[in-house]
Amino acid sequence: MDLNLRVALIACLMTALVLGAQPTASAQISENLLTNPSFEEGTADNGAPTGWEYYMGPDETRKVEVVEPGFESDHAVLIQDDNAAAEIGISIDTPADGGLTYEAAIMVYVPEGATGSGAYIQFRFSPSGEFVQRSLSTPATGKWTRIAVVKTAPEGTESTRIYLYCHAGPTPKVIVDEVSIVSGVEPPPPPPPPAPEAIPPQYDTLKDLHLDTVLVGDGQPEIAIVKPADG
Repeated sequence: MDLNLRVALIACLMTALVLGAQPTASAQISENLLTNPSFEEGTADNGAPTGWEYYMGPDETRKVEVVEPGFESDHAVLIQDDNAAAEIGISIDTPADGGLTYEAAIMVYVPEGATGSGAYIQFRFSPSGEFVQRSLSTPATGKWTRIAVVKTAPEGTESTRIYLYCHAGPTPKVIVDEVSIVSGVEPPPPPPPPAPEAIPPQYDTLKDLHLDTVLVGDGQPEIAIVKPADG
């Protein structure tokens, strides 16, 4: 074979190998791992969205309902808690692998006059029990907001679980849609190092005592004692 042709073939082969070894973002990030993420598949016999389970059952003061419309679909789920002493929500499980970094995301709508304070998305790994959680409270009501959490699954992970729920305490009302779990995202940045331990100042000599400061002169105070505004 001609030497120049041989060199050209080797160069083409090396280029192909290098390009083939380069991962792409679309190849790294998985499809949505959840079933019925937009609540379009109706409800089970107990009223929970198909494929989802209740976290604490509804009653006359707490409800989970499939409603219309959704974010970019026909349906969404309303989670409303009017009982400050109880919780309500839904959950769903999906298989997972340790060592992969996952993102759990959701679209949230807080109706006018309501609050998302007290409602959360919790993303938990099993069997370790490690989890990350974020409030569903949004800066503004009356519009859809995307909220996401990211966490790397510990070794030995077998599954994940998303909880969309209201904690006991405040009484939120939120509409949720477009729930997703994807793997292959960038790991979250490491937490900042802890602050160094505070070392109290050490003194080996007394400061000037200003013994000649006049407190009272001619029967009148020469100083003022000032109290902070907060008492």
